[in-house]
Amino acid sequence: MPLADLIRTVSARNNVAIELDDLSLARYGVDPKQKVKIYVDDHPLDKTLDQFLTPLGLAWKPTGPGAVLITTPEELRARPLVEVYPLKDPPPDRRSGEALSRRLMQQIAPGSWQAEGGQGVMVFDPVSRALIVCQPYPVQFQLAAQLAE
Repeated sequence: MPLADLIRTVSARNNVAIELDDLSLARYGVDPKQKVKIYVDDHPLDKTLDQFLTPLGLAWKPTGPGAVLITTPEELRARPLVEVYPLKDPPPDRRSGEALSRRLMQQIAPGSWQAEGGQGVMVFDPVSRALIVCQPYPVQFQLAAQLAE
């Protein structure tokens, strides 16, 4: 089945909008008409996407409620995005929030933050009691997992 048809099928079965990053896929040499094999059973969406995208060297990311972008791993690493993480147990003041930010930056992709010469930024906002982070998706994914623990 062509990749574009498979994406339409997965989109309809999961009631999610799936967008192809056509420009990045073209630069990577992936044709939406390319044939792919997959057995789409009752797997969760993330497992289904991984099952047919990984062999093609592609990646995906959620872009909002009920929306997914299929692109290249290089594009995911290159494109920073801003996420806001409301904290379940927020620090009581700015100083404690900044200490939490420093600890997280040491644990997650340490060389990618501005303090270490990278481009990533993390700020504790005492008003919203949230962390505001600008980093590419792979780092955001690690941070979200760490905060969910």
